[in-house]
Amino acid sequence: MHDCRRLILPSATLNVTVDEIVEVDKIVLREQLLKDLDVELEDDNLTLEDVR
Repeated sequence: MHDCRRLILPSATLNVTVDEIVEVDKIVLREQLLKDLDVELEDDNLTLEDVR
C-alpha cells in the first residue's frame, strides 16, 4: 500500500488526472477503509458514533 501511495502523491501534487492513478487511489482508499474498520470491529462495544 505504501508503494501505491508513492505513485499517487506526485500526480495529486501536480494536479494531474490519469485514469489509472485514479483507480489506484480508489483501491488504496478502499483498503485503508477496510483496515480501519477491521481495527474498529475488534472492539466488541461499538457505539453509534463508531459506526458513522
